[in-house]
Amino acid sequence: RGAVVVLLITGPLLFWLTCSFPAPSMTWFGIKMLFVLLILVGMIVGGINAKKAAQGDAAAQTMMQRMGMLSGGSLLIVVLAAVFAFN
Repeated sequence: RGAVVVLLITGPLLFWLTCSFPAPSMTWFGIKMLFVLLILVGMIVGGINAKKAAQGDAAAQTMMQRMGMLSGGSLLIVVLAAVFAFN
């Protein structure tokens, strides 16, 4: 959770300090931040469903696994978009 908060805070701060925002890489930065938000959504929904899965809800277990895959795929895209945004 802390890592996502760090991404949400330091991403715009780093972009502002290095590029002063109106840079050509703003598109990649926007994509990066969108997928950081998807990671956050995946964590929230996964956490909610973890409590239900602990009580034996099979559908919640499946949803929790899907949110994990969503977060993992989003993390890969965040890294790639960050490379393109800041390079």
